[in-house]
Amino acid sequence: MAYFLRKEKKKKGTYLQMYESFWDKDKKQPRTRNVKSFGYVEDLISDEIPDPIKFYSDYVKEQNENRTKALSEESRPRAFSNPVELNIGHFLLSSIIDELDVKETIDILASQMRFQFSVFDLITQLVYARIISPCSKSKTVSRVFPYLYGSSTISEDQVYDGYSFLGESYKKYIDLFNHSYERYFKRDLIDKSF
Repeated sequence: MAYFLRKEKKKKGTYLQMYESFWDKDKKQPRTRNVKSFGYVEDLISDEIPDPIKFYSDYVKEQNENRTKALSEESRPRAFSNPVELNIGHFLLSSIIDELDVKETIDILASQMRFQFSVFDLITQLVYARIISPCSKSKTVSRVFPYLYGSSTISEDQVYDGYSFLGESYKKYIDLFNHSYERYFKRDLIDKSF
């Protein structure tokens, strides 16, 4: 995710540390961890560093830029590259989901979050990806999403943000799809084995 400068107030003064925000796959939530400790502001003041907060803020910014370069398109395929081949194996499922007519409702449910991506597109692309090539979320973003015909550009961070949002109220979405499905196909839930 990203580095940031943590300024912690302690009895001896303000303590500066570089922290990293990351996604904890086990606990399924964003977390932070200490990457580097710089020390107390008063102890760091010198002729070379008259303002330690500004100095280490610039240092953390530089580390973020270096990290972004390391994860650039040259070193890791991202969802924003233009693939030569496209996968169209999800057309049947796409037409069924279109027929259920749930896009507008999902967009309304997700509008409170003001995401920079469509939650409906995220849901459908994840469903298509699970059918075409089941793999991790990271690989799905870089190896499956770009090859889906008519896919939207959704980054790995956006997938995790969307998962977090959907996980809080996933029953609403299941009920929505079930209700839409029952408009076309009635379910017989009575056990006739007696």
